[in-house]
Amino acid sequence: MNGSTRAILGKELKLFARDFGQALQLLLLIGICFIYLYNFQFLREHQDVTEVVMVWWRGLLVLANMCMGSFVITAVCSRFVYPAVSLEGHAYWLLASAPLDFKTFLRAKFRIWLLPVTLIAVVIFVSGAMAIDAPVQILAVTAALSCITAYGLTGLGVGLGALFVDFQWENPAQLSASLGSLLYMLSSIALTGANLLAATLLILACILEDFRSSVPIWICYSLGLSAFIFVLWLNHTVASWAMRNGEQALLRLQKQ
Repeated sequence: MNGSTRAILGKELKLFARDFGQALQLLLLIGICFIYLYNFQFLREHQDVTEVVMVWWRGLLVLANMCMGSFVITAVCSRFVYPAVSLEGHAYWLLASAPLDFKTFLRAKFRIWLLPVTLIAVVIFVSGAMAIDAPVQILAVTAALSCITAYGLTGLGVGLGALFVDFQWENPAQLSASLGSLLYMLSSIALTGANLLAATLLILACILEDFRSSVPIWICYSLGLSAFIFVLWLNHTVASWAMRNGEQALLRLQKQ
């Protein structure tokens, strides 16, 4: 971690520590997740059903868990990641005059928030899969998709936060209730939908034994690999696009 990233990280930690409301909201979100996961485990077993039905039922629960986990990550990013650039306030102009280009600044913000968002995503996704006694293969797929989803949503949050930056706020809470935040949530829902489509293909192609039995194994692996490559490409492309447009927005703002 270079000096500029360490400096921005230190400032982010100070801002987070001073705002008790932010920490409380994060704890509430995590608490809701644990309640959801506790109740989720009661859906894993059904009496008087065949093994084939149970396989499909668990696959459906895994997709539902990914969907709910993605919405929780979207809520976390909307409250903490999206406002990260705007929260610099008037101090941003000091950063703009420093020997630090906007690309490095946004990448530092992205790297700082990527780790905690990824940790939250992995815990939620994997805990949900474990709550329904998912096989090891599904746990691995779930963990991988949680990291990819966190990457895409974090990059989208930082990028759109810079694209719709607002340094004239009076209360930090109004940043999360802005038009830009709404657009971020809508974009995140669209990205989540695309990720779930890829996750569905992965589960059908690589996990569910009934699907494998009716289709040649090489087709299943090819379909699963294609879905995984697609979700990697999609989230990287979305994050890069948002960061690039956010950088251009900050450059236009500086020239005004």
